[in-house]
Amino acid sequence: MIDMANMIIALQRLGKPETNAEAFEILASNGIISEDSKEKFIVITKFRNRIFHMYNKVDDSEIYDILQNSLSAFESFIKEILSQI
Repeated sequence: MIDMANMIIALQRLGKPETNAEAFEILASNGIISEDSKEKFIVITKFRNRIFHMYNKVDDSEIYDILQNSLSAFESFIKEILSQI
């Protein structure tokens, strides 16, 4: 999601996000994704950063919860992006 967001921003020349979360903010402010979705995507991105940088401090139940309750956000991201093409 992060790579796709940054690619869309670059191709459409919408700016240069300083953070991964800012990439989703740029997409939302340009009507490419919804404001509601933006918040979900930022939460997932922050969790990705925790897994990557602080993997020893991530509880198994957190990962399970993400897998059970947040995978639909990936589908939502793809649908919103494809609706703009």
